[in-house]
Amino acid sequence: MQHKQLLQLLTQLGWVKETASAYLAPDGAQATLYLEPGDEALIIDRVSRIDVGDDTAVVTTHRRERYGVGLDAIAAVRVVSDK
Repeated sequence: MQHKQLLQLLTQLGWVKETASAYLAPDGAQATLYLEPGDEALIIDRVSRIDVGDDTAVVTTHRRERYGVGLDAIAAVRVVSDK
């Protein structure tokens, strides 16, 4: 996914822009990030924050796990309401 596409997608899905490059998951929602870095998909559940750089992103989960990923590996972002 390209930088501009990811920023537009996060905004459309209700992510809150905290700083110029940091987005917070919507309150009352579960967020999941789907990555396709190669032949197999990687799923990161309970995403709470995404810091977007030019070519990379740092993904933080509710358990404070941090993942560095390439933007080109991001295939999809899922947001499901807890309500």
